[in-house]
Amino acid sequence: MVAKIRRWLEDCLNKHLSCPRGCTPKLPRRVLDVGADNSTIRLHESLENEKAQYATLSYCWGSGVQQLTTTTSNLHDHMLALPRHLPKTISDAVEVCRKVGIRYLWIDAFCIIQDDSSDKSNEIAKMGSIYKNSTVAIVAASAEKVTDGFLWNGKPDEPIAQLPMFVDNSTSGTVYLRMHDSDKIYSSDEPIFQRAWTFQELLLSPRALVFDSCQITLKCIGHGFQPVHETYLDFEFPLELPVSVFGLVDEDLARKKNDDIREYYLTNTQNQIWKQIICEYSGRDLTLFDDRLPALAGIATELAKSWNDVYLAGFWKKTIIQHLGWYRSTPALRCTGLPRNIEGVHCTKRIGSPSWSWITVPYSVSVTEPNHIDAKLINTGVQLVSQKSPFGMVKGAFIALEARVLRASDLDPPLKFSGLPFQPYHDAIGLDFEYQKPDLDNCRLVYLGNEFNKMFLVVQKSEGRAFQRVGYAELSKWKREWIDLLSSTQREVIVIT
Repeated sequence: MVAKIRRWLEDCLNKHLSCPRGCTPKLPRRVLDVGADNSTIRLHESLENEKAQYATLSYCWGSGVQQLTTTTSNLHDHMLALPRHLPKTISDAVEVCRKVGIRYLWIDAFCIIQDDSSDKSNEIAKMGSIYKNSTVAIVAASAEKVTDGFLWNGKPDEPIAQLPMFVDNSTSGTVYLRMHDSDKIYSSDEPIFQRAWTFQELLLSPRALVFDSCQITLKCIGHGFQPVHETYLDFEFPLELPVSVFGLVDEDLARKKNDDIREYYLTNTQNQIWKQIICEYSGRDLTLFDDRLPALAGIATELAKSWNDVYLAGFWKKTIIQHLGWYRSTPALRCTGLPRNIEGVHCTKRIGSPSWSWITVPYSVSVTEPNHIDAKLINTGVQLVSQKSPFGMVKGAFIALEARVLRASDLDPPLKFSGLPFQPYHDAIGLDFEYQKPDLDNCRLVYLGNEFNKMFLVVQKSEGRAFQRVGYAELSKWKREWIDLLSSTQREVIVIT
């Protein structure tokens, strides 16, 4: 098995035409030097422009677990030697590095000084490039916490039968029979695919070794996901980033010679990728809700370069109108409406600003995009918590839309508030938080465009002349009175905070 993994890694680095070639990357600021078998593991501070192959570890820290980390008080000790007894997931990652012949390993808990806010901010801002430039990511998919490990904790499906197998007089064994459920995407059940921080780590890694409960899977850009040994299980991950993020040529784009066709392809691709990211990422768990933007910042940083676009608190300027029609997602909704492990968060209220962004609601969302866009973004502003983190936390933001705006109370028959989250809120206002019902007279419907039905943001008056989002609605195109009212409404500028 080790020989096959090493051969795959060598082929991917040197022969796969659709994968980034194996140029030696610049080392991150700090890495673990794992050395050879049984040698001392120490924290290595890289020299300026020092280059070498390195691996990264993507894993779950786990709640309620005493973490071993690098701090200002033990930094010097870690540069001499790490403790001999490491958490099982860490020691397993070291073993993998040694087996595949990679000397350096980047692990956030050790390579970022966890009690130094400046170092933490600087290094988290680099995480996108750290994973993107790595030789390979080691993904501890089956480990729920750092003490679990991932090399010897497989949990295969229970067999429905077992049969004796005889090869010869001296060799025998057992054959286990299992049912193959073609509809089951087993990989989504693994602990690592429930966590927000690990989302960008797999997406940004050009190559990965995924250790799940049932098998080891190899992942690269050109060949997708392939098991080390063939099994009846399919590994699925819902999306991939544009190859331009990794410095590769998009062959589909290269074949399009007309400028208008190229622009349409780029915008449509960006639209679909970010829609998938919103829907997948918003359902993932965070220990601290304030990390919702920072845990996505690595992807946003790299996509900003690829798309040449402006990031707006979880949206992009070019495609924001397509994605403003988000709503609470029923299939992924848990019984409380809350993602797990978000401490001190109540599902009855919005957390932070801006109201128009999905980043402020503590539940998973889906997005309905209009086929025909009617509204237009004419101005926007984002106030960052730190200028050093342009894709991180925000204090507030506004958008100014030129759109047709209806008074909710002018509709006849009048709209009602939907008490339960269901898609797509036909002829009713689906509230972002069902316990905060606004006065219908204060509500406005901001027309975004139409898919099958007419799509609206629902806002209410806020401070000054601004409005805040309170929900989402779709109006049936069969109600003639509503459509006539919309058609006769003049465009106006509305500011939403």
